[in-house]
Amino acid sequence: MERLRIADQPDVRNVEVDADHPRVGSAQKYPWPSSPTQTESTQQPQSFPKSDTRKLEHFEPGLTTEENTKLVACLGKLTNWLAGQACQKIPVPEDVRTLVEKLPGSKELFGQGKPLLFLDRLADLGAVTVDFREKYIVMSPSSQEEKRKDFFDYLFRKGMRAVLNFAKMLYEDKKLLDVIKIVEHISNRGYIPAENVTARTDKPGGSPESSTAPTAVVVKKGHYKGGSRIYEMSSNPRGYVLIINNEKFHEGTPYTERRGTALDGDNLKALFVQIGFKIYEGQQFRDQTKKEMEVLVQRFASDKRHAHVHASVVCVLSHGKENGRIAGVDGQHITDVEIERNFTASSAPGLAGKPKLFFFVACRGSKSHSLYKEDGRTGTAKN
Repeated sequence: MERLRIADQPDVRNVEVDADHPRVGSAQKYPWPSSPTQTESTQQPQSFPKSDTRKLEHFEPGLTTEENTKLVACLGKLTNWLAGQACQKIPVPEDVRTLVEKLPGSKELFGQGKPLLFLDRLADLGAVTVDFREKYIVMSPSSQEEKRKDFFDYLFRKGMRAVLNFAKMLYEDKKLLDVIKIVEHISNRGYIPAENVTARTDKPGGSPESSTAPTAVVVKKGHYKGGSRIYEMSSNPRGYVLIINNEKFHEGTPYTERRGTALDGDNLKALFVQIGFKIYEGQQFRDQTKKEMEVLVQRFASDKRHAHVHASVVCVLSHGKENGRIAGVDGQHITDVEIERNFTASSAPGLAGKPKLFFFVACRGSKSHSLYKEDGRTGTAKN
């Protein structure tokens, strides 16, 4: 039997974790305090002041009412992400890299005299090391643009947490619209799963009290221990992931709303992004009818981009019945076999000879089976 190997991430996606930074895991509550910590410089340059975000209850000049509302919401998300653990080891997806590099505020930071100021602040936040700052100062690249590229290559290798601290620094430099763009982009694509940071327990193995809070999906790198029959798995991205997530079903169908499935989908996105895959079209396809699922699967299977990657993944979350029948939101069914038939060598030539992974999260009937518990008692659960 052939074995599937998840190879080491390419260097550009490795995350240099700043887990020892004193702010990692600290449950800061927005607004951020303006007083410096022990690791922060007590003398901030006057031309680059740290903002006191408690003034946000007043309008930021130059922003519309809608933009101010978005800014407050984005800063709340940013604070929760930085206070949690989920962002610590998440690599930076390509679309986030492109967005951050092209922002007006990102370009202005490299204006005359500014690089040293923002590097000082990023070092305070733990987004860059003091050693990198010193090396960056004495670098002599062929152009300013090359030096700028070197900086962002380093920042992105540090992972998603470094990008979030970069966004925080943009806020302090009054690049408010840039902050909104970064946070909304990351949030809309579900790259960082939600965390209930206030409900965590200090006990080993503890979890949030809320059963609706998703787990913090953090992938740890493993080690391959032998065997020569492996799949090539070095493309970047490794492959594309199709996620179909049916939550709300039409009236008149026998199916109820699948509460909590949106969080399952967010966790799947976070998982596959971390191991180097790319989410197909950057989204979960929600609430699909049988016909829509058929068309979507066929389109995904025949996508020409598969020729340039080494694997594919299909995840379908819905209600189901016996014999592998999976429900669309209209109550009609498609089977798991019908989905898999779209991925033969003739139907999906770009995936011929490559691993194709299928995950079906659905009931398989109404029968019950026994569950064994630690105390010896048994219970039942439906298929």
